[in-house]
Amino acid sequence: MRLTLKERLLASYEEDLQTGCWNWTKYRDRDGYGTIAVNSRPVLAHRASYSVFVSPLLPSLFICHECDNPSCINPKHLYQGTHKDNQKDKKVRMRVVGESHPYSKLTETDILSIRNSELSQEKLGKIYGVTQAHVGRIKRNINWSHI
Repeated sequence: MRLTLKERLLASYEEDLQTGCWNWTKYRDRDGYGTIAVNSRPVLAHRASYSVFVSPLLPSLFICHECDNPSCINPKHLYQGTHKDNQKDKKVRMRVVGESHPYSKLTETDILSIRNSELSQEKLGKIYGVTQAHVGRIKRNINWSHI
């Protein structure tokens, strides 16, 4: 007999008694998010948990963690939010910003140099190996706003 999605979720976590997080014990991606197969397709475990224990998912919305723990599937720690909500949450928690971001090409020193430079955005982009548009967002304090 096949287990239901709810049964598989309940069998695949360990509770952290200090935080209340239900930490996923099966496969996690490189960012620490658990995945589970649903209809032979991988689904993020926290999304599956939300859909089973709270309410159906709206495909355009994210499932965010109040606990800031990507492996947590505790429905009490999850909420639906927009992309903007998720980005705001990342910024507030100072998570994966600046040099710590795995795809960052720039350092904090580079950012300060870009902001103080009189060179054109196009020239700065070529010097630092980023687009002119990215340089513009840095100068307007949209990107790297924590500096």
